[in-house]
Amino acid sequence: MSAPFAYRVPSGYDINGYAEFCAATSEQLLLKEGPETILAFKIEPVGGLATGALTAPDFYY
Repeated sequence: MSAPFAYRVPSGYDINGYAEFCAATSEQLLLKEGPETILAFKIEPVGGLATGALTAPDFYY
């Protein structure tokens, strides 16, 4: 799954559009795997050292 950080947003997206894409992709994967196979869904609200403490747009959470 992709993280919707504002750093290196793919061509053709703005940060909000990319966050919506990431959320939809995550939802599709969870639905594909089936709710009976998902124990938890964890997100990191603030990226670590590799991302320079970037955050996703508020509405993503």
